[in-house]
Amino acid sequence: MIGRLAVQKEYQHLGLGSYLLKIIVGKALEMSKTVGIRLVVLTAYHENINWYGKRGFEMCVEKHLKISKTEYRKRPFMYLDLKQLSGEIE
Repeated sequence: MIGRLAVQKEYQHLGLGSYLLKIIVGKALEMSKTVGIRLVVLTAYHENINWYGKRGFEMCVEKHLKISKTEYRKRPFMYLDLKQLSGEIE
């Protein structure tokens, strides 16, 4: 689970967020070879959903989560299935 991923305003749009996310996902892939990791999960601010979507994250279906609809609407859960990456991230 990614707790928080942010880039300070003056450093945004330089690819730093994508770079950090690639490192995080790469570490998760590496760890998944020895422990049971299948998904990278996060809660996204609404304004960042498209950004994560462009990087392979998908929305969790609300009915499968054990949280209230109000909480889900505040910050929806998104996930990246490591099994589907099949070597895309080194």
